[in-house]
Amino acid sequence: MNFSFKHGNDYLQKKQAVKWLIKGWVPKSGLMMIYGEPGSGKSFIALDMMLSISTSKPAWHGCRIAPIEGCIIYLCGEGDEGNSQRISAWIKEKNNGVKETGPIFIGSSPLNLDEERVVENLVEKILKEAKMTPCLIVIDTLNMYFSGEENNARDARNFIRGCQRMSQKFEALVMIIHHTGKSREMRNEARGSSAFHASMDSEILVTRYEGNVSLESRKQKNGKIPEMISMKFKSVTLDDWEPDEDGEVPTSLVPVTLEKDYYEAIQNELVELGKAWK
Repeated sequence: MNFSFKHGNDYLQKKQAVKWLIKGWVPKSGLMMIYGEPGSGKSFIALDMMLSISTSKPAWHGCRIAPIEGCIIYLCGEGDEGNSQRISAWIKEKNNGVKETGPIFIGSSPLNLDEERVVENLVEKILKEAKMTPCLIVIDTLNMYFSGEENNARDARNFIRGCQRMSQKFEALVMIIHHTGKSREMRNEARGSSAFHASMDSEILVTRYEGNVSLESRKQKNGKIPEMISMKFKSVTLDDWEPDEDGEVPTSLVPVTLEKDYYEAIQNELVELGKAWK
C-alpha cells in the first residue's frame, strides 16, 4: 500500500505562490479543461495557447507566459488534416515571419487513456520520440481518448486517474478539450459526470457569439478568477501555399484580442442572454 502522512507543520514551510504557464489562466501542473459547444473554437484557442508557449512569446493576450521548460504534446484525436493550415496561419500571423513552431509534438491516433496500460505505453512513447519532458499535454477531445461512459462516475475517474498519472510523472499540466452538454440547462457546463469538474484545477468556458468568442474562467483552484477575455477569429490567407482545384488559396483562422470597449459590450450582451436563457 503506497500511502503516507505529512504533519500539518510541513505545510507551513511552503511559501511559494502558484506557478503558471500562462498567468491567471493556465497553471503549471495538474488538470485543466477547456470546454464549449461544437464549433465554438476550443481547438483554435488551445492551439493559440500551445504555440504562444512553444515559441516563447512573452504574453498570451496580455497575460504573462512562463519560459518554456521541456516540450508540448498535442494529442489531436479528431484528425490531423487541418493542423497544417492552422499552424501555418498562426505562424504567419503571430511569429514575426519566423517559420518555427518550437518544441511541440503532435499525435493524431485516438487512445483509451482510461486504461492504465495505454497510459504507461504513451508515457514511454513520449520519452522515446520527443526525447524531452513535456510541460503541457493537450487532449483534443476527451471523447476521442476515453472508452467509458461520460456520465458514469467510475469510468470518469479511470480517465482522470490516467491524466493524473501523466501530470505527476512529468510534473506537467494536462489540458483536456471537451464539449458542453446539449440541454438548455447544461449549455454552460462540461458534458458528463460531475467527477470531471471536481477533479479539475482550472476550467475555461469558450462561447461563440456573432463571430466573436469569449473565454470565461469557471474555476481556478489555486488562484483568483481572471477577467473574461474576448477575441475574434481573423482569417489568414496562406499565400505561399498551392491553390486548390478551383484556384482558391487556402485560409485558416487565428484568434486575436478584441479591443476592450468592443468586447465589454459583447460581454454585457452575453450576460443579458444568459439571464434570458434562465
